[in-house]
Amino acid sequence: MSDTFCPLLYTGIATDPSGGYRPCCRFRQTDSFRGSLSDYKSSEMYKKLEQDFLTGVWPKGCIDCEKNEERNGQSKRLREIANYKSKYKQELDLNHLKSIKYDLVDLRLSNKCNLGCLSCNPKSSSLIFDELKKHTDEHLRHMEIIFNGVKELNLTTPYPDKEINKLFDCVDKTSRIYFTGGEPSIVKGALKFLQRLIDEGYNETVVLEFNSNFQTYNPKFIDLLSHFPKGLMLPSIDAIGTRAEYIRYPSDWNQIQKNIKLFTEKCPTWKMRFAPTISILNIFYLDELVEFCKKNNYDYSFINILFGPEYFNITIMPDKWKDIALEKLKHIPEANGIRKYIYSKETNLDRLQACRTNLNRGDKIRNNDFRKVLPELMEMFNECL
Repeated sequence: MSDTFCPLLYTGIATDPSGGYRPCCRFRQTDSFRGSLSDYKSSEMYKKLEQDFLTGVWPKGCIDCEKNEERNGQSKRLREIANYKSKYKQELDLNHLKSIKYDLVDLRLSNKCNLGCLSCNPKSSSLIFDELKKHTDEHLRHMEIIFNGVKELNLTTPYPDKEINKLFDCVDKTSRIYFTGGEPSIVKGALKFLQRLIDEGYNETVVLEFNSNFQTYNPKFIDLLSHFPKGLMLPSIDAIGTRAEYIRYPSDWNQIQKNIKLFTEKCPTWKMRFAPTISILNIFYLDELVEFCKKNNYDYSFINILFGPEYFNITIMPDKWKDIALEKLKHIPEANGIRKYIYSKETNLDRLQACRTNLNRGDKIRNNDFRKVLPELMEMFNECL
């Protein structure tokens, strides 16, 4: 097997609010197949993808894994190889891979979302999309760029019912099904999919993985999840308290805690793992999140490092501030990946200036003030810019 091969070529299928099909969520969405799922594996796009993987060439859509492996030796591809070996065989078996159904079905069925997280974009958040319709030339730069590319698309219901039915037919009894959004707890297609899994008796055997921001009180959603004994909940939370409310605007920290408590009571067999998006916005406060997780007996991991937009990337900071951030993490073994990555690029004061500029633009629209909740950023800007 080639050094670039990924089992998700055969065992993964991923959707996106902007439409199309691809082998996984990390695959560059602009390179997705545009057409019916029935034609996906016979398409020229898929044939080229397969040829690249089998001959040891990195497909152009797999740049995320390629760069991650160069930077810190971690990637979605490597994790999925480990998942395959743990579930099936000790070595990748091409004939076996071709014979099984999709092992990972990644469902992003809408951009409907009740939050407008700073690092997110209008393709994945209807709240941001609606903001951009009013403030096209005044919002964060990465949001503006993405908005111009998706403003004419149907992001709310990109997949008709017949395509969602085809996605359900891809599910095997032991598949992993990953729901994210938008915010899946308020997406009708996601709730219908869960109900059908229950109706078909798959709820006892499939493994669910869910991202949820826990902002909406939705007992029906949690009741549906309670029918699935095998699940992993990944809260979309980057910090605690007012910092959480700022980074993932306009969330309510008290409501989040209440909803998480309800979930843990109703779904006691599920695993809970906080996997924050690590950026310049929360790098100085991850120790607070760790303390919260330990206090409540929640698992956590720090593998989800933000690479773009670059003005939120942790590598752009001056070394002094990288040192300050790492000092807070020195007793946290799970931060080893951050330690390897944070010095992988030189300080970029132009991007740091862009960070301040964009935060000020977002604050103006949202009547917020980063200086009140992210004081280290304010101090770093004042010292370095």
